Amino acid sequence: MLKKHKDILVLNRDLLISGTVAFFVSAMATQLYAEHTNNNSNTNDVAVSIVSISSGYFVSIPLFTILFYFDNRGKYEDSSPVKNTNHRIMSLMIRKILAIRSVSELVYLFTRFVVVYNILLLTTIEPYIASMISSLSASALSYIVVNLSARNLKLFGSKIKHH
Repeated sequence: MLKKHKDILVLNRDLLISGTVAFFVSAMATQLYAEHTNNNSNTNDVAVSIVSISSGYFVSIPLFTILFYFDNRGKYEDSSPVKNTNHRIMSLMIRKILAIRSVSELVYLFTRFVVVYNILLLTTIEPYIASMISSLSASALSYIVVNLSARNLKLFGSKIKHH
């Protein structure tokens, strides 16, 4: 069973690694920004929310891309008798992962912003804790979307027949 689901497990590992690193970077950046602005207005809550989200993105997107590339590059080296077959498979896979990540990132962005903003607005919780809570809840929803989408789009099951 492990062999059957290896690709999706590796995808989830890449998401977890990039998400974990972004989680801590985002928490630190959010706290530092909040401490240096010292303004308790709603406008500041929006700014802190934006810093929280964007600092995580600056880390998670490039890191995920690098991890995903290195995990999948060897699978599609052109050793097939039909030229461009492996290139076509990889191209299809890239389009699918871009579609999947785009949808999951919209879910993540919306959830993260709403949660962090409301926590900052309605509580006295430290900004880094609000960032962590929003990141965890948004990540959970995003990972569900990625896994359901990968299954529905057959991300790792697409085969192009040789003619």
